[in-house]
Amino acid sequence: MSATTAERLTWDEICARYPDEWVLLADPDLDDWLDVSTAVLAFHTPDPVEAARRADVAPFRDQALLFTGQDPTGDFVYIL
Repeated sequence: MSATTAERLTWDEICARYPDEWVLLADPDLDDWLDVSTAVLAFHTPDPVEAARRADVAPFRDQALLFTGQDPTGDFVYIL
């Protein structure tokens, strides 16, 4: 788990670099379906508890916390 630099990436680039991890995204651009198209990667980790903790104290006005892998249970709920 680590913080990253302020590079804007596409969602596909984020998923390729950080597979099966939780990513905290700052300033996300959304497409017409409200999916993230690009964002600044602020943090990534495989640990969902750590991801939620970081998102709770993140200083970003606009942010998204997403998982880059497949949800094997179908139980994920996304709140923007």
